[in-house]
Formats: sequence, structure tokens, C-alpha cells
Amino acid sequence: MNSRTMLLGLIFLSQSFNFALTLQPMLLTQSGALLPIQAGLTLAFGSLISGVMQPYLGSLLDHGRVKRTFALIAITYVIGIYGYWSPNAPAWVLVLSCLVLVMSGLTQRTIISMAVVASCRGEERAEASSMRYLVSNAALAVSSGIALLTFKEWRRELLVIDLITSLILAAGMLRHLKKKMSLTCVGRPRTTMKESRDLLLAAMKIHGKRISGLSLTTICFSANLTYLPLLFAKRGSADTDIQAMILMGNALVVILAAKPLRKLTRHWTGHRIGKVGTALIAAGVLFAPLTDSLPWVLLGVLIWTLGEVIFIPWEQLQLFNCFDDSSPGVASGAVSFLFSVCQILAPVLTTLLLALPDALSALVMVSLSIGGYAIYRRSLLTVPRVDSTPTDLPSAA
Repeated sequence: MNSRTMLLGLIFLSQSFNFALTLQPMLLTQSGALLPIQAGLTLAFGSLISGVMQPYLGSLLDHGRVKRTFALIAITYVIGIYGYWSPNAPAWVLVLSCLVLVMSGLTQRTIISMAVVASCRGEERAEASSMRYLVSNAALAVSSGIALLTFKEWRRELLVIDLITSLILAAGMLRHLKKKMSLTCVGRPRTTMKESRDLLLAAMKIHGKRISGLSLTTICFSANLTYLPLLFAKRGSADTDIQAMILMGNALVVILAAKPLRKLTRHWTGHRIGKVGTALIAAGVLFAPLTDSLPWVLLGVLIWTLGEVIFIPWEQLQLFNCFDDSSPGVASGAVSFLFSVCQILAPVLTTLLLALPDALSALVMVSLSIGGYAIYRRSLLTVPRVDSTPTDLPSAA
């Protein structure tokens, strides 16, 4: 078994039992201690705090301080699990648990990104990014199914399993990173915090429009995952089963479509991948605001998820290419920060969409999806292209 297979196996094991993070909206609101809007703001604030820390955590990993990183993950996850231990926990306990769990989750994302993706180069990086994306979605399908069937009866037992598998994942990833750094980083100058900051600022100055455009499209389909169940609740059909069906549908489409789409897009240019992915996302988000029928909404989920499968691995590759390959920890932390910003803005967009008439909501989502990619394309007129050759394209499986 090679190291990549082992790492992907750890990701699948951990995220298949990742209930505390996956079910956070339900865990925050089921007792009535927090309103949905309060839960969304708590998640957004936790993402903001954690996102700001990610480049620093990436720099810690570049310096080889893996024990400190593992201790941070372990402490925050234990506190978070404890807060969700009781279904009737007070509001302040739920808020604290959410904040520390989001921090732990984003820290693990940085570690996974550094170990599996950022340490690779060129076509290997694209393949690693795609495999990570596929494995994560397969695990999401498993965790959603388990939660739907058993979480209410086996809440505490499943949270304990979640904690154990998360620590196993963190330990395995950090051990791999430490071993890799000991082999490849001997004698290499270490990145200081000032150099890390300068690297991020330089990347934003050069690639700011590119990053902003890609982020707009990401915010749109990220918001859709929370907008759909809340839209049904707004229409008087509040049911957690609807959200579970949406999550499972999204994950299953990723699993089933990944290999065919890999073959289909293997020789596409970067422009074609981005254009087709964006078009499918824009078409899919139209369904829910314009129909009350759950089957039609699920058809929309199918369409925009196909666009997501095409778009996300390619997008991640473009973002990694905006940062210096010689600093994988900083690159991973920076990309995690960018995605956390999208997660912060997604609930804000969801709130705006719920306040608008349904037809106008559909127009806003389509405009953001297409407009984001248009900004990205325009940025290529002034910045050298990095995505125009087939060797830079992501494989979807």
C-alpha cells in the first residue's frame, strides 16, 4: 500500500464518522436554544476566526511543529464533542462547541490539503486533488446515511467514534508530513511569518481578480446547500429528512459521475472545464426557487452537482497555482482560508436569498455563478495563464 492510498483511507475512515461537523446546524438548533439565524452566524464567526489562523497553522507545519498542531486538534475536538454530548445543552455551550469544532475542522483541512495535495507537483497535484474530493464525498454519503438511521438513538456512541477517528486522521497525516519533511526539507530555509505574510499579499496583488471570481461561484453553490432546506422551511415544509436527502443526493452524484466525467474532461482545456462547470451550476440553482416540487428540486441538485464535480477540483488547482510551490504549508493554509471566507459569506447570501422573492433569488444565484467565472476569465487577459494545457487539468476520480 503506497502512502497516498493510506492517506485517502484515513480520510474516508474519519469523514465517514464525521457527525459533529456534518450535523452542526441540526445540533445547534434542535433543542431550540439557538434560532437558525443565530446558528448560521455562529458558524460564520467560527469560520472567520479559524480562517484567519490557517496561514499561521500552515507556517507551523512548515517549521515541523506537528505536536503542537496535533494538540490543538485534540483539545478543540474534545471540547466540541463535550458540548454536543447532551441534546439539551445551553446556548453558550453550543456556541463554544461550534467555534472550537470549526477551528479543529479547518485545521484538519489544512493538514489534509498539505499532505495530499500541496506536497505534489503538476499533474500529480491535479490527480491528488481530484481523489481527495471523490473520497470526501463518498465518506459524506456514508456519514449522512448512518446519521439518518442511527444518530438519534446512538448519539453519544457515534460522537465518541467521531472523536477517535478524527484523532487517528490527524495523527496519520501529521506523521506522514513529519516523515516527508525529514526527507525533503533538510537544509532548506524555513519560511518566517513575515515571509508568509508577504507571500500571501503578493499572491493577492497578482491574482486578486482570479481568486475573487472563483470565490463568487464557490459562494453560490456553497450557499445552495443551506438555502434549499431553509427554502422548504420557509414554505412550511421544515423537515430534516429533506436536508439529508439533499446531502446524500449531492454526495452520490459526485461518486457516480466522477469516473465518467474524468474520461469526458481528460483532454479538455482549462477554459472549457470552467465554462461547462459554471453553466451546469447556474442551470441547477434555478430549479428550487422556481418550483415547489421536491423531485424537480432534486433534479436541480443533480445538475449543479455535476457542475460542482467538474468545477471544484479544477478550481482548487487554480488556487494552489496562485501560491509559491516552495511553501506547501502556507499554500494549504491560504487556500483553506479562501474557502473559509466562502463558507462565511455563504450563510449571508442564504439570508439575502430568503428575503427576496423566489424569482429574484434565482436571478441573483445565476448572476453570481456566471459573473464569477467571467471575472476569472477577464483576469487571464493581464495574468499569464496557468490552466491552458491538458497536463494541468484535474482528474475527477
